[in-house]
Amino acid sequence: MSDTLTREAFTAYPAAAPSAAPRADAAHVSVHGVDAQTGFPVTWHVTTLAEDGLPGAYLIERAEGDIRNPAVWMQARRTARTVGELEVLDLIREVLFQGGSLG
Repeated sequence: MSDTLTREAFTAYPAAAPSAAPRADAAHVSVHGVDAQTGFPVTWHVTTLAEDGLPGAYLIERAEGDIRNPAVWMQARRTARTVGELEVLDLIREVLFQGGSLG
């Protein structure tokens, strides 16, 4: 199984200006890899918290399994933690060093 990193941009439009351009900071990254301890597939979602007034802070959600369907992700049991940029980079490096790729 190859690990992958998928960036999914969300289009965030203010209610008053539906023609506004998408915001770059309104995105999350999906990281698909293998848990180093168990060897089972894992999916992480990394979301910026800049819009919530926390620049440089990110929410990392983790769920068991290789989850690529948004509906399945919404129903998956997840753990969450708030981290800084260094922890996000550490997670991505760890997955890439296990043979992952950027998608």
